[in-house]
Amino acid sequence: MDYSRYLDQARFRSEALLAFGFQKKGEGYELTKATADGDYHFLIAIAPRLFTVNLIDNSTGDIYVPFSASYPHGEFVAKKREEASSLVNEIVSKCFESVDTKEKLHAWMGSHLACTFDNPWGEYPTYAVCRIKGEKKWFGLFMSVPYVKLGLKKPGDCNVINLKLPPEEILALIDNVHYFLAYHMNKKYWITLLLSADAPMDTYYKLSQESYDLVKKK
Repeated sequence: MDYSRYLDQARFRSEALLAFGFQKKGEGYELTKATADGDYHFLIAIAPRLFTVNLIDNSTGDIYVPFSASYPHGEFVAKKREEASSLVNEIVSKCFESVDTKEKLHAWMGSHLACTFDNPWGEYPTYAVCRIKGEKKWFGLFMSVPYVKLGLKKPGDCNVINLKLPPEEILALIDNVHYFLAYHMNKKYWITLLLSADAPMDTYYKLSQESYDLVKKK
């Protein structure tokens, strides 16, 4: 099962993973943990942009596919998923540190740009429009949107910001990792940035300044 969504808001600590029992494997870490019944074990893999849990059948050494499948499952799989979820929560609480990229960018804008923030849509409390101070023009939009809206196969929502940039720069930036075609806005002139824990913040700051300057001069 894919748990990589945790990596969007937190960063793993290598020394904590090793202390927990993980072993270094290439660029990442792996842990084998027996299930409560002893007939299976979980194989947990963590690396930059990767966090997966597979259920392994001890009698065959094979991955138990129904554990990770999206189709309907029975009581056995449900119990194993619950067990895996508890293990994942323990790993995250002991080995990860929270990174609030949205708050970092919001704070940077507030201290470096002459801007204001407001939410004109009461039904979307996580949204915040970034406006040129003293004007109605806006250069950014903070949002919380489903991962699937960005084309990512992850459950739940993620924090993003839309910025205005020259069309040629947008095309050069799109990588579907940190930079995406604008969600819910003109894709020619706007771009969506994923506010993940591994976001290149210096670049995000530069692009925010660029969006601000582009809108302000009009």
